[in-house]
Amino acid sequence: MNIQLIKESYKGQDVLLIKFPFNNGINNLIRKLPRIRWSGALKSWHLPYTDEIMKEAETLFKENNYSFTITDNRKGVLVNNSILKRADLPNESLIVLAAYTEMLKLKNYSDNTIKNYRDHFIPFLLYFNDKNPAELTKMQILDYLVMLRNKENWSVTLQNQKVNAIKFFFEKLLNKKREVYDLPRAKKEWKLPTVFSVEEIKKILGACDNLKHQCMLCLAYSGGLRISEIVKLKPGDIDSARMVITIRQSKGRKDRQVMLSNKLLLLLREYFIKYKPKEFLFEGQFGGMYSKRS
Repeated sequence: MNIQLIKESYKGQDVLLIKFPFNNGINNLIRKLPRIRWSGALKSWHLPYTDEIMKEAETLFKENNYSFTITDNRKGVLVNNSILKRADLPNESLIVLAAYTEMLKLKNYSDNTIKNYRDHFIPFLLYFNDKNPAELTKMQILDYLVMLRNKENWSVTLQNQKVNAIKFFFEKLLNKKREVYDLPRAKKEWKLPTVFSVEEIKKILGACDNLKHQCMLCLAYSGGLRISEIVKLKPGDIDSARMVITIRQSKGRKDRQVMLSNKLLLLLREYFIKYKPKEFLFEGQFGGMYSKRS
């Protein structure tokens, strides 16, 4: 069994990734480590890295007769689940990347958006490794997009994300004229949505016998909440006096309110009595925010 312990820099913090082929025994074993979490973005178990945590992980695997390898990627940049070494970027591009990231932060973009923009912008810098990115022409940028379009199986959303990341650099950071960053966007398809019948919805919600999960599903259906909004809810966001749910700092960093139904309120009260949440309405096994992946 090949277990990989990888020291990694992720979202500005040092983390320890634990990767291995699926194995129930190891899955149960690593839960003994503090603050262990699964990340869908990293496709790995991970926890904050410290020397003490590293020693604890090594001891855990040695005592249970598991072999492992240790890799240190902390000098790299994580992009699309692969490691691009900072050495791959010249100093000029590293300075550009730092300024690009700072501008995203100053514009108060969310951590998710900053990560997505960086993930698309770093390969752009690498492609033009031998050129000053500030002096690129529109035709060079279009050639880059055409190359990617022919090489990769793009969705409409992915193409527009790449365009947005490049456009932000020339428009917001360099204040270039519009003709430089006026890049083509993919036309979105329009399809009729699949709508469940009342009976189908009842079957879906009734099939869940876990009270916590049932509350989450009912919140998503009744209030139209995203997964990311559900896991960030706090007990105080449920206002039974006014019968509203407050969603704070959601997409676009905007607050909004949705109606709270009587049936959902009764279900949430039953859940609250059983689980007694502290900080977040839905908390993980070891406290804290419930994992979106879960």
